[in-house]
Amino acid sequence: MTDERQIIFVRRRGSIVRRLMFWGLALLGAALVFNTVAGLVYSTREVHRATAELQRETAAMTARYIQSFVTHKIERLQDTSLAMSLYPPASAEQRLVGQLALKNDPAFNELSMLDNQGMELFKFSDRKIHLATDLTPQRESPSFMTAIRGSVYVGPVYTSDRAEPFITLAVPVKLGSAKVIGVLVGQTNLKFLWDVVGRITFGYGGYAYLVDRQGKLIAHKDASLVLKHTNLKSLRKVAQFLRNPPLQDELPASEGPGIMGEEVLSTFAHVPQVGWGLIVEEPVALARSGVRKLEYYAVLLLLVGLSVGAAIIVWISNRISKPIL
Repeated sequence: MTDERQIIFVRRRGSIVRRLMFWGLALLGAALVFNTVAGLVYSTREVHRATAELQRETAAMTARYIQSFVTHKIERLQDTSLAMSLYPPASAEQRLVGQLALKNDPAFNELSMLDNQGMELFKFSDRKIHLATDLTPQRESPSFMTAIRGSVYVGPVYTSDRAEPFITLAVPVKLGSAKVIGVLVGQTNLKFLWDVVGRITFGYGGYAYLVDRQGKLIAHKDASLVLKHTNLKSLRKVAQFLRNPPLQDELPASEGPGIMGEEVLSTFAHVPQVGWGLIVEEPVALARSGVRKLEYYAVLLLLVGLSVGAAIIVWISNRISKPIL
């Protein structure tokens, strides 16, 4: 009888210990897994929110800088036109004002003065001397037609024979506050955009590029892509910008194909007045490298917690089963 009682005691003790260990480990495991998953979901959302905020701020800040550059060039051109309005058309004083403006601002590589009929009165360039025979009528040009009505003209981006990006700016030359007596046209070099956009870095390998109102690439850290006249209107984020240029990106850091063909998180910002779009991108693989580190450490802590918890549950199970039996 003694042996049978010992066997029954061992069996009961083993059964109670196993049950205590099973339920203890089950509850502990469920709690740890739930806590780990919830923490990962929250951390992933926070990382994505931080990435979206960083991209939005980077794009907006750079867009404001580009806008301020173009605005400053328009203001310089307007100041020059105001000074020219003080002198007779095609006079030596007007020519001197134009030459000084071209010399003092290296962003302008060419200035031309048009009368109210669209005929060029004189033209200055930092690369060549224009003779009287080089002057041509510009009555049908968009720059003259816009500026003669009293508005500022900002043309599309074009590439020179040296593969440098330019835009045409034109402002009215007014006598007094209303009467337009001519138009001042300036060709503005945008090569600085290559340096500005090329220096943009953020996050884990983030970069930026600039597109015009037709989706054509006009600035990128890889100048060869610009020289190929690459059109990016087929990219999802560029297409989203072209549909509603003045609006803010409602889905910052959204996932999709990037300019290099890889999956990226991207955001756009509108550059007012010129209508360009600044796109910032960050490869998904790099952007989520921080999340993968969190996942690795979370799993590691989960395994350590289960191991330590299992040891504690075994000890407690033995302590509880003995008094019961």
